[in-house]
Formats: sequence, C-alpha cells, structure tokens
Amino acid sequence: MSGETERDISGWTVDTLKEHIESRLQSMEQAIQVATREMDRRLGELNQLRKEVTDDRSELVQKQAYEPAQKELYKQLGDHSGKLLTLASDVAGNANDLAAMKNSLTWLTRLIAGALILGIIALIFQRIGR
Repeated sequence: MSGETERDISGWTVDTLKEHIESRLQSMEQAIQVATREMDRRLGELNQLRKEVTDDRSELVQKQAYEPAQKELYKQLGDHSGKLLTLASDVAGNANDLAAMKNSLTWLTRLIAGALILGIIALIFQRIGR
C-alpha cells in the first residue's frame, strides 16, 4: 500500500493523480495563453498611445524657438504701447484744438451775423432816408 495507511486511504492512485496534474497543467497553459493575448493587446494599445504622443510632440513648438519669438513680440508690444500713448496724447491735444476752433467759429459766426444785421439795418435806413 505504497504511502497509504490503513486508517486514511486518500483515494488517489497514480493514474488519477496523473490526470489531475495534467488537467491542472492544461488549465494553467490556457490561463497563460489568455494572459499572453491580453498582454499583447495592452502592449498594442500602449504602442499606439506612444505613437500618438510622439506625433503630438512633433507638432509642439520647441522652447528654444519660442522664447526668442516671444521676447521679440513683447518688445514690439512695448514699442507699440509707447506709440499708442503718444497717439492718444496727440488725439487729446487735437480734441482741445478742435474745441478751441469751435469756440472761435461760434464767435466768428455771431460776429458775421451781427455785421450782416447791422448792414441790413444800415441799408434800410439808407433807403428810408433817400
């Protein structure tokens, strides 16, 4: 009774133990195949993601190229800001000049209207006096 005692007989024979081990090995091989397919699928997805990241990265502006261009734009912005301030000051001065001209034209218009009225009155008196 090789390895078995009379009190505790397990029921395993060499043939049943062999079948059980072969069944377990076959199950493990199937599990390994399933895991391998899943790993291949995931690696494929990771490779696709890596390709997309690489493609996206190629479309990005390099820092070495961007910084000088940005500095130049800021410089131009500063130049234009100064020009805009000068222009705004000129516009304000022109507005004051226009207001002064409008005031002068108003007085000139009144003066001309008064002169015309005096001329008309003088003409009327001249015709009456004849």
